Parts: sequence; structure tokens; C-alpha cells
Amino acid sequence: MENNSNVRRFTGTAIMVLVAVVAFFMSIGLSVQVAQAGPAMSHQEQARNTALESSHQEQAQNAAQARTQVQPQLYLWPIAGAKIGDNILFRPQQYVDGNLNFGNLIIGAPEGTPVVAPVDGVIHRPGVAVKWGTGMQTYHTDEDRTWNEQISSVVAEGGYGVPDRCVSMTLGIRTADGDKLWFSGLNGDMVLKDGQQIHRGDTLGYVAWYEPSVDEPHICFSMSGKNNAGKDPMTPFGLETTFIEPEALVIPDSLTAEQAQEDFRALMDVLYNEYPSLYDVVTPQEIARFDSLTVSRDLAKDLSYTEFWLILKRTVSLVHDSHIWIMTALNTSELNVANIFPGVIGDSLIVTRVMNGKGLEKYVGRRIAAIDGRPAEDIIEEVRTFKVDGYDGRSESLRDYRMSQGWNWYYDDRDVYSSSGKKEAVIEFADGEVYRDRWVSPRRATGFWPQPSLEMAHYSHLLRYKDCPYSFRMLNDSTVYFGLNAFDISKVDRDAVRDSIAAYLDVPYMVMDLRNNPGGDVFFTNELLSMFINAPTRDLGGYSWVKTRGPLRHSLNYTPDQIVFPDYEPVEGKEGYFAPSENSRVLYPDSAVNYRGRLYILTDETSCSAASLFPSVLVRNRRAVTVGRETQTCYHFMTAMKYNEVRLPNSKIVLHIPLVREVFDAAVTPRTPAGRGLMPDYPVPATYEEYFTAKEDFVLDRALELIAEGKYLGEDYFAEVDAAADKKDRPVPWLVLGIAAAVAAAAGIIAVTRRRR
Repeated sequence: MENNSNVRRFTGTAIMVLVAVVAFFMSIGLSVQVAQAGPAMSHQEQARNTALESSHQEQAQNAAQARTQVQPQLYLWPIAGAKIGDNILFRPQQYVDGNLNFGNLIIGAPEGTPVVAPVDGVIHRPGVAVKWGTGMQTYHTDEDRTWNEQISSVVAEGGYGVPDRCVSMTLGIRTADGDKLWFSGLNGDMVLKDGQQIHRGDTLGYVAWYEPSVDEPHICFSMSGKNNAGKDPMTPFGLETTFIEPEALVIPDSLTAEQAQEDFRALMDVLYNEYPSLYDVVTPQEIARFDSLTVSRDLAKDLSYTEFWLILKRTVSLVHDSHIWIMTALNTSELNVANIFPGVIGDSLIVTRVMNGKGLEKYVGRRIAAIDGRPAEDIIEEVRTFKVDGYDGRSESLRDYRMSQGWNWYYDDRDVYSSSGKKEAVIEFADGEVYRDRWVSPRRATGFWPQPSLEMAHYSHLLRYKDCPYSFRMLNDSTVYFGLNAFDISKVDRDAVRDSIAAYLDVPYMVMDLRNNPGGDVFFTNELLSMFINAPTRDLGGYSWVKTRGPLRHSLNYTPDQIVFPDYEPVEGKEGYFAPSENSRVLYPDSAVNYRGRLYILTDETSCSAASLFPSVLVRNRRAVTVGRETQTCYHFMTAMKYNEVRLPNSKIVLHIPLVREVFDAAVTPRTPAGRGLMPDYPVPATYEEYFTAKEDFVLDRALELIAEGKYLGEDYFAEVDAAADKKDRPVPWLVLGIAAAVAAAAGIIAVTRRRR
């Protein structure tokens, strides 16, 4: 959606006229004072002064007329009844919750105050808005319904990660000269439709909320021009502006060796000095060797933009954190597509799919020995190390899943990403057959075989929650199924989940499905945990750790001198800075709704963040078992919470780097090996059939088998760790957390800060 800020300044002529008028009136005042104080003038002097005064008056009238002709009418202030400039909370170039506010006016007013149109125009692209990081997600719903009805429908869907009050209406007004005025933070029982004529002073809606970090009702106003670039939102109201015109961002076609090395060094400096989990995925020796080889071998010559982007992709894949990614995408819309799609299942490189309708079905499932003369073993190792990204620590489940799906990784990058690539591959199968695959343009692609089908369990599960973010159903007389596809759900859905759990308290077995769950709100995670724990959870001494409090390097979202983590403190003998964790608190059972039956939780490579934390808390407290595969997020820690958006100086590529290491538990046991996700109590290995063809849900079937066999909690791998911890005092910052938890418990208060994960 087009959005954000700004309008035209006075022309140079208008400014000169204003200066002339001001100077003229100053000279009139001064001359009158001199005339009154000086000696008597002659008739000639009086006549001359009278003529000059008449001339001055005529000049003033002409100047006023010129000013009226040049200066456009000031916009009407959008807050009804307020004066222009009243209660501006944030101006362009100020920081809102640590993020640069490029071109928005955030204006406070009592909730429910009418918001009016500053100018005549046409309603443009109304919808429901949710502020998301530094951007905005817009939902376009049924325009025949009122603002409040549309907002309610989005709130009911949930999964948006902000307080319900910050789900609001957004709309634009397109003016006669092509500018667009954007408003967010509105509600009201009114209907305005795209293309509807609106007049200066008409009511657009009523003040609600928009920015989650702003603690009073407000609207957000911005402007854009004909080319959708941001414009100054202050000058049209006659306000002194703080808006800075953006410079045109020129993406280079190529970089010199010196430019590429400077950009690569900027990224590595951020990783070395700000990313706190670097040495959990690579050793210091490995990253130093990669750094040296990349500079001496890959960056020793001039590079195309694509070649340099691919080097950054290799770097990100080597570190492979799920919260590190390249925000600047590479255009691949015109690149060709293979007919044979390789993937790894187990330890073998096989054909997972083929282009449909070309008689290639016989190759599906066949093992590949080499591609373009490179042995399959070498290709697998390169893909595993330098091409798969997006998984945490040493977790293997998501890595293995992505290696089964990412066909393009098994070919030379120069063929996949370059329009001048040879677009052909020679595939040698394990039985000696050779196939020469001539690639086709995307326009001639005919789809996959085996073709994805909603009858396949892998895909039907993805769509199970399209109408509701949770699901309850009885699997048999003694087992209830509870599926949840996110921890960011609306208050209405949270209440419905609570009521549903209460209705099944007497069912002896529950299967809780957290697959395809990206996580979400910590407040709801803890609320839900309290319905399943039967005793207070252990204090595991969790903490937050950062490498630096700031300032940050090459940051788009923080100022060059900003201290990002002022509340974090050093600990003697330890690197970095520490703070109590918001995700590792002592929790207490819900006294009204508390399920006490046996709980089997389904997890796999798509269980992320809070969907990994939730089963980890229950497993750590001996309250559940997990069935399936390792979670995507590490058991012991995750790196998230706050981020540095790094723009490299020459290529202008932007990367997203997490800054906070959130430690949940430091106990390394056979049940919780170092660096891995939460491992399943009862593993279900991934197979080709599960990912590509099967209609059966193998993981759910295994859980039902375990229930039928009476299998539940096994060996307590944490008993020895817990016994040792109980015998000694915890060091700082663990001691601080223990005291805080004890005080909270004594007061009968569990303070949980709502935080998106």
C-alpha cells in the first residue's frame, strides 16, 4: 500500500514576497518613529513622504495580492475542534519506540474525537490497518460494513501481534493534484468506500489507536505524491517542518572490489560485535577462515550486484539464524526453471518432483549420483553449509525439511540466478543413466508432479485453520484433539480456547498440535501454560544477554549515538550485558481451568518461537511429552526481541540482524543436547511420503498409538541438574530473577509483559 508523509514547500518566489512584506512593515514602523522624533519637515519632504507612503501602500497591496495568488489555502487540521499543531506527539525524523519515523505526524486527541478531511478529494483504498514493526499490514474487507464492523472481523481472526485497540481503519484521500493523504488510527460506525467523494471538513472517522508503543489515543497522518514517494505532512498546515526529502536510492548494477569488500566488512563487523549467538553455529576458527577466504577469493575482483548478493546469502546461510535475513530481495522472475527437482531425504540426493506432463515421472524417487560432474555428497555438504538458512543453532529438523524442498540449491548459482547462465544440467543417476535437463522459462512451466493436493496430510494441515486459529474435536471416547496455529490470537479466541479446555477437563488424554505454529504472544503463552501445569514451574534462571548496549553500526532504525539497551548491566567475569528475561518466569496453575490429564504435544520443524517455548516449559516440568520432530527454535535460547536493520553503504542491501539472546534454560542433558531444538520424546522421522504424497498424518497416528500402549513420561533427565541447583545459590543475574519471582509470588501477582516473539 502506498503510504507515508509530506507536502509541498512554498516556492522561492513566495518566500521572497513574504520577506519583502515583513521588511516593508518593519521599515514603516521605523520611519514613523523617526518622523515623530526628528525635527519638523519641509512641505517638500512631507509631500515626498506622502508619495512614498502611498507607494508603499500600493506595494503592500500588490505584495498581499501576489502572496494570495502564490500560497495555497492551508489544510484544515484533521482533529475537529483543535488548532493547527495541537498535541503533535511525534514529528518526522523523531524516533518512535526506537524506530525512525520518516514522515508521519502522530497526533494525540481524546478517544472518539472526530477526524475530518483537510481538503476535498476522493476516498482511496480504505482498509483495516495493523502496525507491524516499521511497516503496516492492511486488510481490505467488505466496504459495505462500517469501520467498526470491519475492525471487529480482523480482531476476531487474530494473529496480528498488537493490542486489539491498535487494530484500526486506514484510508487515503486522493486530491485533485494527485497527492494522497493517509490516515490510520480511526474507528466509527460509518461507511466510506473507495472512490467516494469527500469534502473539506467531512468526518472520516474517530480517534482510536495505531502505534502500540504510544500510550494515549492518536492518529497517524502522512502524505505521498503522484509517484507514491513520501511528502512533507507539515507545510500544508503552515507548520515549520522537520521532514527531510528522501534521496533517490540508486541500486548499483555492479560493485568494484573495494566497494564489495567495504560492504562485506560492514556486515561482518555487525555479526562479530552485535549478533550474540555467532559462536553457537560456527567456531571462531570457522568464521575467521570464511571471512579471510571470502575477501581474498570472492571479493578480489569487480562483481555484479547479483554476484555480491549471493555472497551475502552464503554468509547468512553460514550463520543461519531464523531471525537473520536479507531484506533486499533478488529479482528472479525471469530466471529459468529445471525439469528435474532434486532434494535430500535422509542422506540421499533424490528426485523429489519433476515438471508435469513431460513424461519424466519415472525419475521420481531415483537417487542422483552427480550433477554436472559434481558428486552428490559434495553438493549436499555445500548446500547444508552455505545455502540453507532460517534455522536456529544446531537444530536439524527445519534444515532437513528445507533441503527436501529447495531444488534450486543443488545447481550452480550462476545458472539459477544469472540470466546469462547455461540453463542446462547433466544429471547422473546412481544406476548409471544420464539425463540432460534443458531448463524452461517460467511461462512454459507446467507444474509439479507429484502435484500438491489438499488430500495430502502435509497440505491439508496447512489449511486447517483458515477459518479459525484453533480446533477442538474428540478423536475417540477418551482423547481430545486441540490444534493451535498461533499464539497471537484475539481476546475473543483466547476466551473461546479457555472455555473449550474447561469443557474437556474430564477427558483423560489430550493431543495438542503445535505444528505449523510460528509462535506469537508471550502473555497468551503463559496464560495457556497455567491451564496445563499442575504445580509452580521451576525457576530456571533465564536471562537476556546482548553484546553491546549501543550505539549500533550501519543502522537504519537507530540513531548513530543511541543507547539501545540502557537497562542491561555488566556481570563481573562475563562478556556483554545482562537483564532478567521476560520469557522465563515462575508460573502458577490456573485455579479455575486446569487440565490434569495426560498431554501429548505434536511438534516438528514448523514449531517456532512460542510454539517451541510452550512445550519446553511443560517438558522441563515433567508435565507433557512431545511426539514428532525437533522444534525449529532452540530449546536453550533464541536470538530475537530487538533488531538492527543494517544498510550496506555501497550495494544498499538491507539485512535484519537480531540483537538479544534470550536464554530459557542452561541445562544440557541427553534430553536437551546443546544447540538443538526441543527434541521429541517419541520421534517420527521425516519421509518422502509424508512431505510429498501421503494422506495419512503419521505424527498424529503415532501419538494415538502411544496412548493406546499406555506410554507417557520416561526417564527424568533433569533430576540430577535440579538437585544440584537446589543445593546452591544462583549467581547474578539468576539471583535477581529468583528474588523477583519470590516477591511476585508473595504479592499474589504474576507480571507478564506482552511481547511478540
